[in-house]
Amino acid sequence: MNRPSQRWLIERILFRHRGLADRRGSKCRRLSIEGLEDRTLLSTITWDTADFPTGGTWDTPGHWIGGVVPTSTVNAEIDLTSGTVTTGPTDSVLSLTTNSSTTVSVSNGSLTLGAATSTIDGPITVSSSGTLALSGSTLIGAASVTDAGHLNATNTTLGLTSTTMSSGSALNTNGLTVQPGATLSVGANVPVLIGGGQAITDNGTVSFGSGDTVGLTAGYYVTTQIAVNGVLNATGTNFRAYAPLFPGFSGVFM
Repeated sequence: MNRPSQRWLIERILFRHRGLADRRGSKCRRLSIEGLEDRTLLSTITWDTADFPTGGTWDTPGHWIGGVVPTSTVNAEIDLTSGTVTTGPTDSVLSLTTNSSTTVSVSNGSLTLGAATSTIDGPITVSSSGTLALSGSTLIGAASVTDAGHLNATNTTLGLTSTTMSSGSALNTNGLTVQPGATLSVGANVPVLIGGGQAITDNGTVSFGSGDTVGLTAGYYVTTQIAVNGVLNATGTNFRAYAPLFPGFSGVFM
């Protein structure tokens, strides 16, 4: 019997070694880590109605469930049995939800609502030394806002039944839309200022008082306007265009 040559044996061994390595390699898999999609969870902080059913001060942590006062990134919910929550010097939330038994009082400071929808079913009252600031906000609900101080509205939509600026208050806006069925009533002798290139869009009812001065700030080739698609009442109201050194347009368009 002929014995296999030494060269044949070496090649056979190398062939088997390569085959074994290939099989082992096929079972090896490289592990990888994939990044997950970033997600922001909106949190809600709720008033402790069980212990404080008739309200209290906004800035007291113990009045809120969890012992934390809501901030500008948080939704706040207040459902009193009956009563008033009084805000502090500078309070800010992303959105606010109230029931019909809750009154929110902005007395000697400011309350800012952010770029979200706030459902207001109880009154909001703003004193002569208070400010309600709306930044990208949408306000809906069956309640009313009565403001004797300042209302600063930027890219805001009013869907409330009634928003009233009392005599002696001030309204500054850089984009304000009054929805169908909603009412904005501005009392007598109230200064109203519309920022350059911005508008009050009246899809509901807007009423200015006698002696009011509505200032429309013209910008560089931009239009500052009151666009009337609903009802505008303006008996005894003064409309004034504040024009810069550049061409611009301002006016009431119906």
